[in-house]
Amino acid sequence: SAAHVVQWAMAEIIRKPRILERLRQEIDSVVEKTRLIQEGDLPRLHYLQAVVKETLRLHPAVPVLVRMFEQECKVGGFCIPEKAT
Repeated sequence: SAAHVVQWAMAEIIRKPRILERLRQEIDSVVEKTRLIQEGDLPRLHYLQAVVKETLRLHPAVPVLVRMFEQECKVGGFCIPEKAT
């Protein structure tokens, strides 16, 4: 869920203070200090977007579904055995 992604992002930021500092610098340069971040600011917050994407890569919101071949198959001249994942 979105809450889990935010929790993981915060955990990563706390573990790595340099990420927090870089986020703070980016937000200060894009958003005036007298207001909160607004949705319209997001396209200019590139590092924040990268942090969110990296969080999703490291800690997916949904588990990865493993698929298995039901029978042997040839793809591009390579043999993929039955039950390969």
